[in-house]
Amino acid sequence: MRHLVARFVKQPENSTAIHIVDPYLDLRSRFKDLEKLKENISARKLNINVDEVSKNYNMWWEKFTDFYKCSKDDKENKSKLKRELVELSDGLLDALRLPNNLSTPSTSSENFRFNEPQETKTNQIPVEGLAITNLSVHTKLVEAVKRKVEEIAQNLSAVRISPPMMVRPAVVEACNLDLRSFPEFKDGDHPPMSLVGISEPSMLATFIKQQFPASKQGTGLPLKLFSSGATYFTPRFRPQIPYLIDRQRETTNILVFAETSEECSKIAEEIFYSIQRMLNLKKFVKLQQVPPPELKFYESQAHVLNEDSGRQIARLGYAGTYLSERCHITYETDFKISSSQTPNFVHAAFVEVDLSAIAQNYS
Repeated sequence: MRHLVARFVKQPENSTAIHIVDPYLDLRSRFKDLEKLKENISARKLNINVDEVSKNYNMWWEKFTDFYKCSKDDKENKSKLKRELVELSDGLLDALRLPNNLSTPSTSSENFRFNEPQETKTNQIPVEGLAITNLSVHTKLVEAVKRKVEEIAQNLSAVRISPPMMVRPAVVEACNLDLRSFPEFKDGDHPPMSLVGISEPSMLATFIKQQFPASKQGTGLPLKLFSSGATYFTPRFRPQIPYLIDRQRETTNILVFAETSEECSKIAEEIFYSIQRMLNLKKFVKLQQVPPPELKFYESQAHVLNEDSGRQIARLGYAGTYLSERCHITYETDFKISSSQTPNFVHAAFVEVDLSAIAQNYS
């Protein structure tokens, strides 16, 4: 089932196929409860005809099933079915564009609350040599904040990784993020790449089609990963970010993988709370649960630390298995799974810390 979406969708004119990450294509479970799905779409304030998407996807799925049941020797019928799959491909793509299902806060989230930082010497950001220019002050503050956040991540056993700064557009779409929100980079006749910096697509890119070993082997899940650096964006598609630095922000991103939703939430919340608790923010910052219309499409729920001005300091987004299903990231178990069973997709959560915003908070 490798690269099935690329094989069975219409190819855009003068472009390269985007959908080649190999997502899990059995999306029938998304449409088992249409009323709940409609409620989720309505809560996000999206204008999507769920009945139409469900109908078109089911038509595609029936043809897809027929295609794989068809004998390899029956080349004529197989070619016919493939052409029909291409004609019906909008049904699949529209289903893949659906956002994640909304979720209620986990058990640990119910007790997850913001504590005002204490004025102690232990949580102050050590910064030296700030008397040159405003830019040098900001740069030194960013580095100091980064060291502090990375120290928090390492103390919680997170592993540093060096993800790619550019990814194929397929990886951006796997996260169900708008391609226009990242600058496009093109070199000659080569297909365009998305300049994403340290972000969800770059953090996930290394793990596409990855299978983690069973937990008892000692090298599997849960897994905490982090990286720091510039996050690039197209300003007109990210209006919530001010223009202090034109097209980039310095951030630290932390990715959590786990076998269960509860474990993933608990670990991510511990990281998020530790960052809030250890950073001594001068301006008033408050914890908020993100309303559905402001969630990213891959998020089932999210928390943010915002200033009074609305500027985001840090964000914790829960993805559940949504991203791993789209990127085919799974884990092994002690028992063998038959080909007819749903793979064990990992649960994922992201913590993003805006180092540039925190540095401004201290200045």
